[in-house]
Amino acid sequence: MVARPGRCPRLPHRDPVRARAHLRALIATEAPGAVLADIIQQSYDTDTVAAIAGGVLGARFGSGWVPRAWLLGAERVSRVA
Repeated sequence: MVARPGRCPRLPHRDPVRARAHLRALIATEAPGAVLADIIQQSYDTDTVAAIAGGVLGARFGSGWVPRAWLLGAERVSRVA
């Protein structure tokens, strides 16, 4: 199975949308923010899928690509949570 840039291969999986999203995060060659935005736009259990994919992208690329507004939002949430 060979992945083409920007596309995930077809996977024999019970939940192919999640599997493709996580595989895409693992093999992405594009900017991490663009990959995560594309995964979120798939509109399937986006909170869980995006959290896992974001973690994978963070492990691969560090945190420098995360927009500052996202970080500020997380700080506000942690103050009230």
